Amino acid sequence: MVEQVSSLSTGVKYKDTPIGKIPVDWEVVPLSKISGINMGQSPSSQDCNEEKDGLPFYQGNAEFGSKYPSPKKWCKRPKKTAEQGDILISVRAPVGDINIAPHKCCIGRGIAAVRAKDAYDNFLYYSIILHRKALSKICQGSTFEAINRKELTELLISLPPSLEQKKIADILTTVDDAIEKTTQIIDKTKELKKGLMQRLLTRVIEHKKFKKTEIGEIPLDWEVVKLRDIVKKFYNGGTPDTTNREYWDGHIPWVTGADFEIQGTSINGLLRGDLESFLIPLPPVKEQKKIAKILSSIDDELEKESNHRDQLILLKNGLVQVLLTGKLRVA
Repeated sequence: MVEQVSSLSTGVKYKDTPIGKIPVDWEVVPLSKISGINMGQSPSSQDCNEEKDGLPFYQGNAEFGSKYPSPKKWCKRPKKTAEQGDILISVRAPVGDINIAPHKCCIGRGIAAVRAKDAYDNFLYYSIILHRKALSKICQGSTFEAINRKELTELLISLPPSLEQKKIADILTTVDDAIEKTTQIIDKTKELKKGLMQRLLTRVIEHKKFKKTEIGEIPLDWEVVKLRDIVKKFYNGGTPDTTNREYWDGHIPWVTGADFEIQGTSINGLLRGDLESFLIPLPPVKEQKKIAKILSSIDDELEKESNHRDQLILLKNGLVQVLLTGKLRVA
């Protein structure tokens, strides 16, 4: 990938534009000049369902993923549709989130679909990512955070020659593919961990004799204990005083319940007394160590892959900034 780009510092000339300095052989054009723009319109609620009847229906960024959305509802009689490959932009709060339509779909009023016509499609996707901060600035100060068709059509885009567009998009797509593959590894490893936890923490394979308990069947030599019986001390969390600025913007991370990821479930609240009385199966210490070692090795793998993905995302963000402004030119 490094061999495909070169620095602009070797005699390449820039020019000033409304969106900053770009190479002299690039253009600055409004989005409407190089794409078709289709503003979404919400269908009747009677035409929507969760039984996968009709087209996938996207209402806004709530269905968006890292690159492609996932449907929660379907629509039998859509009023507005997007085609596979169209760029989907969130035009209502929060404004500026971007995905690609993985199939033909129904789009509600929280989404606009953009289809490249005089630009390479994948290049346009990454270019809109670069300029999406401008979309957020447009809607600042309004009563309801949103952008309209006129504001979207006037979004300025930096446009290289067509061959350079494709090469830039190919480089960024390669990084995106690596991010996606790493994400798939992480997801599969999480599923592996989930299955192993269910197996290891209830009935390890080596056991042949079991007994029935209030929490289900467990190995004969295991116990059922309350969490308070094996925990030294419980601590309740608390929100720092919001009126004291000294408690904020420091170097100590602040963790809330929203930061936890739990096997796809959510808990609205849990009383301390209920937590202390929570029943768990308890193997002998030797077996505890074996189980912990297996699960810790999976956690180590998850951390390694997560760090790798974070580095790829940083690489992608950096490349977007330099490739789409011409600070690095494709050779």
